[in-house]
Parts: sequence; C-alpha cells; structure tokens
Amino acid sequence: MTRPPSPARPGDHDLYLLRVWYELDGDRPVWRASVRQPYLDARRHFTTPEGLLAFLAEHLGAGTDGAGPAP
Repeated sequence: MTRPPSPARPGDHDLYLLRVWYELDGDRPVWRASVRQPYLDARRHFTTPEGLLAFLAEHLGAGTDGAGPAP
C-alpha cells in the first residue's frame, strides 16, 4: 500500500483517526488502539502503546528524539 508523503511544510497536514479502548482478556482489562487513515481507507490495530507510538513516529517522520522532519 502506498501512502502520501508526510507533511513537510507549515500548513501541510495529515489526518489520522485514533481510537483507544480496553477489552477484557478473561477478567483482566487489556489496552487496544487503532489508527485509521481515511484518505487511504486503511486501518492499523495495536496491542501496546509502544507499537502505536512507533507507527506514528515512522509516519510522521519523527526520529527517536521526537523531532519531526527538518524544514
């Protein structure tokens, strides 16, 4: 699947719909999330906050220091 490039200039934007919830695994609540990119009609599911943050960092061009793409 091809995705549009991440925004690189002020005023550019990208759109993600983030959904976070808990489900029961037996009697234990477990964390879940999904990210939907409406322009691609694509949805990704995550079972950990770290997985979600890694996905967003990759798609937003962020490095490990949290900085975005260079201007």
